[in-house]
Amino acid sequence: MSLKARLRIGLVVMVLLLTTGISLLYISRQLADLFAATEDRAVTNAEFVKDFVIQRIEDKVKQVSPPPTTLDETAAIWQNVIEKDELLAPMLTRALGESKLASEIFITDPHNKILSASTLAHVGGKAPEPVDYMEWQKQPLFDRVLSLYRGELHDYVIRRPLGANDKVYFNIHVLISQSLMQKAVQPAFNSLYYVTAAGLGISLLFAAIFSSFLIGPLARMSAMIDRITQGSKAISPAADSNVPSEFKEIESKLDMLGAQMRGTQQEMSSLLEQMDLAVFIFDPGRKCIFANGAADALLGMAKDTVEGHSLQELFPAKTQLGAALQAAAELGKPLADYEVTEPRRLQVSMEASGRGLMITVRDAESRSAVATQLDMSKRLYAINRLTGGVAHEIKNPMNAIAIHLEVLKAKFQAAGDVVPDEVGVIGREIARLDRVVKTFLDFNRPIKMDVAQLDLVRLTEEARNLLAPQAEAVGVKIIFKDHPLEVQVMADRDLLQQAVLNVASNGIEAMKNGGALELRIKSTDNFVVLEIADQGSGIPPDVRDKIFNLYFTTKEKGNGIGLAVTAKALQLMGGGIEVDSVADKGTTFRLLMPAAIGVESLYAGVA
Repeated sequence: MSLKARLRIGLVVMVLLLTTGISLLYISRQLADLFAATEDRAVTNAEFVKDFVIQRIEDKVKQVSPPPTTLDETAAIWQNVIEKDELLAPMLTRALGESKLASEIFITDPHNKILSASTLAHVGGKAPEPVDYMEWQKQPLFDRVLSLYRGELHDYVIRRPLGANDKVYFNIHVLISQSLMQKAVQPAFNSLYYVTAAGLGISLLFAAIFSSFLIGPLARMSAMIDRITQGSKAISPAADSNVPSEFKEIESKLDMLGAQMRGTQQEMSSLLEQMDLAVFIFDPGRKCIFANGAADALLGMAKDTVEGHSLQELFPAKTQLGAALQAAAELGKPLADYEVTEPRRLQVSMEASGRGLMITVRDAESRSAVATQLDMSKRLYAINRLTGGVAHEIKNPMNAIAIHLEVLKAKFQAAGDVVPDEVGVIGREIARLDRVVKTFLDFNRPIKMDVAQLDLVRLTEEARNLLAPQAEAVGVKIIFKDHPLEVQVMADRDLLQQAVLNVASNGIEAMKNGGALELRIKSTDNFVVLEIADQGSGIPPDVRDKIFNLYFTTKEKGNGIGLAVTAKALQLMGGGIEVDSVADKGTTFRLLMPAAIGVESLYAGVA
């Protein structure tokens, strides 16, 4: 079912339910008033008859001599008046005529015998037992209306007692006709039918007019969305005075959205183009109505302060970027990857239309840097694969040479000859080369890690205890104090402990004349930092960038493996390593590890 059809059906049902509901409320009020008025009129008639009978009885009692002295004598006089008074029957007839819904009025004795009635033929007969109208009035309105049309016809009665000294001698009955009540309520139902029919007609007319009025702009917006999803340029809607301003605003934003999506589709050709793309959208008055997160970072302003500013305020003409954008905006010409160098290297694009401007800006420097890093990563991966294969190819013939060298030594010894020194030199060099190849293969082989939450304080204390003998031998004091009681980090215990031992051992070796090796735990952002500071001679600036390279060393007996393995292990655990060094004052290494929980809250007590 189409939207238009569903909208029309919904409007018809809504209007119809509304008119029917209002009509039912009005009719229910009418019926309630009718039933209440019927009760009031019947009670009034009964009271009128009662007063008339009492007056006639009092007149008759005055004429009796001697007057009655007992209740039975009084009751006999009352019954005689009711049965034989010539004025009573005509009065009952007149009272009946004043009530439109009453069918009969009569008076009965305690045995329910009719003594006087508005219909003389009923006198002397037994009174019927109709439904008590007062009890019927207590039922819900819907049940009362339903009872008027359900089952056989029957009347309702309102009774008023007639007696003295709290003793009832007679009863006045006012019968209310069910058929007359049906005729009385029928006009109300007729009006309901007419109102419902009129409401149905009005709702159909209203649905046809309103749905056409509403569907028209929706159809245009649907066509615009279809063009946007297809990637084609959205056609700006023509000005139409019959279209509400809200729809015009939505269509305008859809037009702007189409321009933004086209620009986004062009810019999403690679991951690099998405990462550093800042987007600004300006309305026809050149006020910024949208800026994404990258745009906020580019300007160094919060989003709620960027939006609402003019093009001139965000991009002043005194800057190279602002001058280019304002000139292009004035001429109404687009920009495509226009590069500026002030305030830094940026690439800017701009699309202009009658609905506003869309400006995209990317950082050319970071884009080039990321591209360079990706290219370098690809090259390093290729080199690692190549060198790994070369190392394997070297190891195989080297093993064969070592085996044959051992055979040669055995032959010398079997012949009783002295093994030449050259053979020993060859053996030692082969062993050294074998260690180099093994180290290279281990460094390039993926490391299997068991990262878990551990206490850095405890691990550092264990490392201090392991290094204590080495430090005491050269007069170095290891200082580890003013630290938190516990600091949890995410790391591989064995790799982290080996990294701490490598760096701390280097620090001890750097202090040939003794000194102090300080271990300190600090925090920064989401990292925990273990600082290892020595008082050695420092690292020369010209080699500081090379100390983490494999096989690079400044020590006479060093192999250049320890710091390279340490840096790699920390990087694999999500951390890193930094170094500061001052000549003749010492070197400080900072080992960064991801924090498992915040460090600041743990400084309440220190060891």
